[in-house]
Amino acid sequence: MREIMHLEFITDRESRTHLHQDLEIIYILKGDVEILLDNKSYKLSENDFILINTNKKHWIKSGKNSVLGLRFLIDYQILTEYMKTNQLLFWCNTVTDNEESYTLLRKIMDQILSLYFDGAEADAFRIRSLMNEMLYLLTSNFLVRNEMKKAALLNNEEDARVIEIRNYILTNYQKQLSLNDLAEQMHLSSAHLSRYIKQNFGISFLEYLNNVRLFHAVDDLVYSNKKIINIAIDNGYPTPTAFNKAFRDCYQMTPSEYRSKANETNVDDGQMTRMTKEKQRELKKIIRQKKNYLKKESLQDHSLLVVDAEQIRPLKSVCNEILNVGDITNLMRSDVRSQIHFLQNKLNFKYIRMWNMLRQLVYKDDEEHIQLNFTQLDRILDFCLEIHLIPHIEIGYKPVILMERVEKQIYSEADTILFQTLEEYEEVLKRWFMHLINRYGLEEFETWRFEMRRDITHYPQKSDTFFECFPTAKKLLRELSPKIRLGGPGIILGYENYQYDDLFEKWKEIPEAEPDFISVYSFGYVTVEKDGKYYVKKSVDSQYTNHQVELLKEVLDRNGFSDQKIYVTEWNYSISNRNVLNDSCAMGAYVMQNLIQAENMVESMGWWHATDLLTEYHDTDTALNGDNGMLTCDGIQKPVYYAFEFMNKLHTGMLGKNENLLITTNEKGRYTLVCHNSKRLCYHGRTVMENKIRIEDVDELFENTEPIRLKVQIHNVKPGIYRMKSSFINREHGSVQDLWTQMGKKKNLSRSESDYLNRITVPHIKITEIESTENILNFEIDLQPYEIRLIKLDYQYKSHK
Repeated sequence: MREIMHLEFITDRESRTHLHQDLEIIYILKGDVEILLDNKSYKLSENDFILINTNKKHWIKSGKNSVLGLRFLIDYQILTEYMKTNQLLFWCNTVTDNEESYTLLRKIMDQILSLYFDGAEADAFRIRSLMNEMLYLLTSNFLVRNEMKKAALLNNEEDARVIEIRNYILTNYQKQLSLNDLAEQMHLSSAHLSRYIKQNFGISFLEYLNNVRLFHAVDDLVYSNKKIINIAIDNGYPTPTAFNKAFRDCYQMTPSEYRSKANETNVDDGQMTRMTKEKQRELKKIIRQKKNYLKKESLQDHSLLVVDAEQIRPLKSVCNEILNVGDITNLMRSDVRSQIHFLQNKLNFKYIRMWNMLRQLVYKDDEEHIQLNFTQLDRILDFCLEIHLIPHIEIGYKPVILMERVEKQIYSEADTILFQTLEEYEEVLKRWFMHLINRYGLEEFETWRFEMRRDITHYPQKSDTFFECFPTAKKLLRELSPKIRLGGPGIILGYENYQYDDLFEKWKEIPEAEPDFISVYSFGYVTVEKDGKYYVKKSVDSQYTNHQVELLKEVLDRNGFSDQKIYVTEWNYSISNRNVLNDSCAMGAYVMQNLIQAENMVESMGWWHATDLLTEYHDTDTALNGDNGMLTCDGIQKPVYYAFEFMNKLHTGMLGKNENLLITTNEKGRYTLVCHNSKRLCYHGRTVMENKIRIEDVDELFENTEPIRLKVQIHNVKPGIYRMKSSFINREHGSVQDLWTQMGKKKNLSRSESDYLNRITVPHIKITEIESTENILNFEIDLQPYEIRLIKLDYQYKSHK
């Protein structure tokens, strides 16, 4: 039977440079290896693994110590038949990436190893099932589709040419095919085509042709009784000698030896007997450790959180640090100001983040001399300070961009070039900063925070002026006061990770430009580079921000920025302003999940953005537009808003947290906790066009829609009765999207209908009493899918008669 996947053990110290059409996963059990792939070197240590895509030259060399590993080979032809496409690209590498899907995949591989070694006949069915589960995880979480290519780098003509070359070779590989034949077919010169293939395939024409021929020849060797000479001729080789040489170069053995090896069906008589006794002992020890760990994992109840009321640390809340309003002109609107005032009254943010002040400040007179008008900006800043919001100012220019999805814009402004020279820029900043100090006082100005993103262009001589503008702004601020903070560079986690090292290597060469904090954005995407092309995939990692911050910290550490605090000044589930998930309970649960995880991990999590009013356009003529504000255009609170409100009501004493739950105390007999039932995206949810999702199809985007039960134990509490008050939002209670749907999704609501929707979009409340037993509070919480909940436990004092 032809299998889609089979397993081999790795014990060799090194291998020659080779390539093959099968996909290959290399999983290190012991020791470390270096893998050269795509002209990049990756060092894999214990528990690391990497997927090598089809037709990729790679070279494996182990370190000084003994190495043991697994090699999973996936039949590319069978996989393409299942997936109904031959354009398959995967990104799976624990050395450069980190998400929960890697943990799931590693667990499956460990299970396969344990069963494979046992050799029981009945285990063969379980192994095949686990291998299918591996393939599901790979295609659901690590597959990068061609249409995910970054829009800015997309070249349809070049893509079509790659496909034409591949299809021609796959169709004609059995013939005596030459580069000249293909060049004539493509109407190109042989030299140009040779360079093109090398650039886009990573290998030469002959290497690619030979790889295709060998792929089909291996099938004939393993799954047919053909003679070697017939296999050679049937697959385009002119003589058996040429076939033998090509085969030996790739597989380090003759075709006959390969056929004999493939026919070995008994593991112990095959791979195991070829291992030294020492290797076998090492492998058995590793397998015992894996089995013990898997057994321990299966016994753990991940829904149970046990905390001690006497073990308290300060809660490092990140939810109400930054309120994002974007372009400064938004705050010239009375309706936006009204909603900002409402959010500040309810959620008590510390900073209000805004940008494009210089565009409103600077104008040129008839003689093209720069003039400054402070009036409008002063009024806006006065408003912010009146409602107790400290300005967090993006110094650079940021264009207003409305997005349907990552590949398509609704609207975008052209870049604005304000200055002709660095000197002009410096002079304007100096006059502006001095005006602010004179108006508001130095003591007030010292509390403000400034930020500058990397991709700014302030004057036309250069396309990237960051490393001139940032040091200039920092010098001016330091001259005024060393307390004023300036940070940057506003990089997008995951999306721009391939630029991290170059950016910070350059930054450390300019000591006078050291930032006071590192600012980043997080929108749930990961960029993958393959053969000079960049692809963007939606992450399904429920700990995306934390994992991406960990990767960023590694870059900061090796570039001398290890002491820098990280501010996530913009974050959201996606950059789409037209995704119905933004209005849903699922988004509220996602927000609470991320805020719980980010506690004590970063300094802030600035949700992008405050209100749907900021992205109104000609297509926003319904009550809900799929934008990512906390409030609708009519000021109705979304589930996202309630996630922030619930988090904002936590106490300052942190007792503990897990994936779904966080518990705090005021240390006086009161306990407050928040919890959620957030769900992971499935393959469809990760690949669907975000602006095409319908409200009725939301459930189809997630792996499951099951309720969950959480268990809580709080030890060392006062004995007695506690009042439990639960406030919750789910699809039946308080969800503006579901309530609007029940009203018929009417396009234009009247004033009274909007007021009614606003009144009923509130959390449901339930009150019960529980009693502590032996100084332990023990209770359970049942959560509906996408539900978020705030629970307050108050000790009930009783009078004595």
